[in-house]
Amino acid sequence: ILIFNLVKDSAEMNKKTYENDELKNVAYTDALTNMKNRAAYERFTRRQVLNHRKNPGARFIFVMLDINGFKNINDTRGHVAGDEILKQVGKVITEYFESYNCESFRFGGDEFVVLIEDMQLSDVENLIVKLNEELVNLINVTLSHGCSEVDFNNAKPFHVALKKADAIMYSNKEQYYLNWHNSEKELNGEKFSSESD
Repeated sequence: ILIFNLVKDSAEMNKKTYENDELKNVAYTDALTNMKNRAAYERFTRRQVLNHRKNPGARFIFVMLDINGFKNINDTRGHVAGDEILKQVGKVITEYFESYNCESFRFGGDEFVVLIEDMQLSDVENLIVKLNEELVNLINVTLSHGCSEVDFNNAKPFHVALKKADAIMYSNKEQYYLNWHNSEKELNGEKFSSESD
């Protein structure tokens, strides 16, 4: 009877451990893309700040990514199509960066964050260029991005890096829409000229 009770208790403990692990996975996983979510980001960055206090030396580049023209996709093709784009972009980002020393997250909406360790900023910029080329080939979308080095001398290093990367990303996004608007004007001008001839 004692052995039976021990086996039973062990099985119940294993079941509770499994259930707790499952709950943690749900809490830290984005339901749509299966990427790590913002809660996972917060947990990861807190740990990195604590680790840096014990063992200084780690370097991170903070990368903010945002899908160009996503509102237009939702407006013209519907939210189901928009969700599919989010899933595909999330999958590409996850697979693209998994061979590097980094963590990727869906931050919310059509924004994604990648934290890349021990890489030069110029090398990260080159990676983003190649990522955009891959996304254009696969699903015909591009990402605006902003990159900032995480400075652990700040009281809130990842928060400061986020704000810097976010500002750069929105500046790049404005440039994207300006270029898109100018190309549309040129295209319409060409059409008008050809119809007038």
